[in-house]
Amino acid sequence: MQIEYRMELLLIVSVVFALSGYVLPIPCLVLAWREWLGADESEPTKPWRRGVSKAGLALASLGLVLWLYAVARELLGNYSYNALSAVVARWGMAGLIIVCSFAQRGVRRYLLLAAIGLFNFFDASIGDWFI
Repeated sequence: MQIEYRMELLLIVSVVFALSGYVLPIPCLVLAWREWLGADESEPTKPWRRGVSKAGLALASLGLVLWLYAVARELLGNYSYNALSAVVARWGMAGLIIVCSFAQRGVRRYLLLAAIGLFNFFDASIGDWFI
């Protein structure tokens, strides 16, 4: 009984990670850009946090382009977990999570969710079209 429960829990967590790779990146990046463009400049923010926020937005946008490329190739059926672009993307998205964790407060949560979604796609979602 105990082993069956653990396997069910593991399957549920795996499905959540796989789906988050498809569901999170686009809406969270759109929300991050909306938050950035509508941000109030009078809010006291350290200049280095603004710079990190700009870098995080730019890198997450580039990550989304790579994500679109990977999704298109996966739909065609010729994309692998071991492809060079997937390996580079996994390492890049891991670094992006670290960068986004230092962004300014309003943009940080959306950037982190987008970066985590991109990482989950390249780490757990590739090849999981059966879901």
